[in-house]
Amino acid sequence: MKNKVIFGIMGTGLILAAFIVVFPAGTGKDQTESSGEPVDSPMTSEVEDVVKNPGNYKGSINVIGSVIDSDTTNSVFLLGCEDACLVMPVRYAGDLPPVKSRVTVFGEIIRDNGKYLFQAGSLKIQ
Repeated sequence: MKNKVIFGIMGTGLILAAFIVVFPAGTGKDQTESSGEPVDSPMTSEVEDVVKNPGNYKGSINVIGSVIDSDTTNSVFLLGCEDACLVMPVRYAGDLPPVKSRVTVFGEIIRDNGKYLFQAGSLKIQ
């Protein structure tokens, strides 16, 4: 049992590391209020569209997807499509949503320590 837990933790870490390194991004001005609701109705897209064409998304956006996995230690979760074929790492300072929940994250694609990820200012569980 202990080996399964260790391999599970290692697998999650490897998945997070791989997608944080691979996911390209853009930057832009944050357009969300402290309430987390979008200002000026930023674009809303499915996560697979954002991952396939991240250069098309600048500034604040809303991204819809399913929570595939989470890492509470690093305040990161993976947002993906239902079959988890494409995933996007999301950093969120609040309580992470449950795995398998469908969420909309509000924020922007950023570069952090040379790695790209989605910085969510807020999220909404659907």
